[in-house]
Amino acid sequence: MVKLEDAKIEAERSGIDLAVAAIERYVAAHPAAADNAQGVAQWWLPAIGVDLPVEVVHRALEWMSNEGALTRSVLPDGGTVYRSAQRDSAPRPSDAIAAGANEIHGDDAMRGDERQDRTE
Repeated sequence: MVKLEDAKIEAERSGIDLAVAAIERYVAAHPAAADNAQGVAQWWLPAIGVDLPVEVVHRALEWMSNEGALTRSVLPDGGTVYRSAQRDSAPRPSDAIAAGANEIHGDDAMRGDERQDRTE
């Protein structure tokens, strides 16, 4: 016979598994998406027909962050935002522009954000 506590743990795991699959699906369709656990539970998941408690969504987001599927950013107000880790490693349009500038101006050409980093 299954204990009540074991049943609760199994239900939570299946909820987290469902949340992970739904978040992966949403991020694949919206690679630039970024939000906190509340936003993911309130907007992302219902958009694809999934309704889960924020606590379950938060656990799924943390697991995905720990596994490297998502990046986790802590905001100045202490809030947390999650986004696709693949988005962070994907080439940016400015990278292509900088590559073109390097061909024209040599390797010393740099993007504006790099110039700013050196002046700070």
